Amino acid sequence: MAMVRMFVSEWQGFAGTVRASQVEVLTLSGMPGSAAGGHGTRATESARLQRKWVRKQVGLTIVAAGAMIVFLHGMVQLMV
Repeated sequence: MAMVRMFVSEWQGFAGTVRASQVEVLTLSGMPGSAAGGHGTRATESARLQRKWVRKQVGLTIVAAGAMIVFLHGMVQLMV
């Protein structure tokens, strides 16, 4: 049961990170002079932020997959 709780908390933490990254990208998208740049056209900024968001999502997915592999390996070791 403790392993299930740990699994659920890991996934909730991952979901919270994904939500936070989406909110961060949305808040930066339209603010001139912000960390998003504040210069260039709207389409250029939007494309750049979308690429940044995709890279962040890919990184989070890789980290989550690695955590799941480690977690499942630990569960298998406990059962053997």
